[in-house]
Amino acid sequence: MATNDLSEEMGMLSLLDRYKSQEKIESGFRLLKDPSFFANPIYLHTPHRIESLLMLKTVCIMIYCAVQHEIRTQLQRSGSQIRGHCNKLTNKSTAKYIFKLFRNISVIQTRVNKAIKQQLTKLAEEVNLVLKILGEDCLAMYQV
Repeated sequence: MATNDLSEEMGMLSLLDRYKSQEKIESGFRLLKDPSFFANPIYLHTPHRIESLLMLKTVCIMIYCAVQHEIRTQLQRSGSQIRGHCNKLTNKSTAKYIFKLFRNISVIQTRVNKAIKQQLTKLAEEVNLVLKILGEDCLAMYQV
């Protein structure tokens, strides 16, 4: 391997690590091409609005990758596994699959006298596990 970066001395292992880490970044941009993340076409005419949309998409990719990294790290740390997209147990589930788990959650609102009571439908075991992994704030948000 070779590099044209002359500003610092880089060992072969460091160079190889940097090369391999490119895949992590490129996988984030692969999301931009994934049909499940498409929205309706947006036509922007000014450079400022185009830059704003790109910045927003970049922030979304960063959040997506952070959630995926946190879930994978906590699954490995706890020795837990959840079903992946092929219905096989894994500790390296994608954030895309994790987000699909949350699609089936519904809120039921009932009115008793003048008060409105909200209640979530029963959460799947995998959703409960993900919420526990993400921490107390998430558990409280989903009333678990």
